[in-house]
Amino acid sequence: SGIVGRPIWFVQPEQAIARHAENAYVDTAAVELRLPDQAVIRIAERRPEVRWLAGGVQYLVDRTGKVLGPAQEPADASVLVITDNSHLQLQPNEQIDLDAVKLAQDLALRLPVELGFTPAQIGWDFGLGVYVRSAAGQTIVFGRSEELERKLDVLNVLLQDSTPFTYLDLRPATPFYQN
Repeated sequence: SGIVGRPIWFVQPEQAIARHAENAYVDTAAVELRLPDQAVIRIAERRPEVRWLAGGVQYLVDRTGKVLGPAQEPADASVLVITDNSHLQLQPNEQIDLDAVKLAQDLALRLPVELGFTPAQIGWDFGLGVYVRSAAGQTIVFGRSEELERKLDVLNVLLQDSTPFTYLDLRPATPFYQN
């Protein structure tokens, strides 16, 4: 905070808050000065919600899509890892596409429960948006979260009918697939 050892009269709380805000893990910070010589600093931390795999590195990402930093340990099976094949190196405080994060979370929760389909991978591509891959190697492109219910309905029909496909694009009004 830069205020240790300084007379309370010369402490500028806004500067201390700004210093804390530079840290990607800090969501909010507040400084309260108390006479004769106390400063109370309250910090609300960001919590990682997902991992974003880019350039071979897993980055911790919070609920708002903010990159917190590289993960120090591998993700366990319960953590959603979104694969980005762009090979970009991300920095703390960078912003990931929030729609992509939320859509990936929705798909990770809804596909197994509602459609009985467990993705082997959930990924993001600059041109495609969010996509999933099955254990059998099928690629299903969702793009963005718009019209998600329609996209899930189309996928459900194809899965129920056991329609063979290797690539399914749900983005257009008339989805298409190829085998």
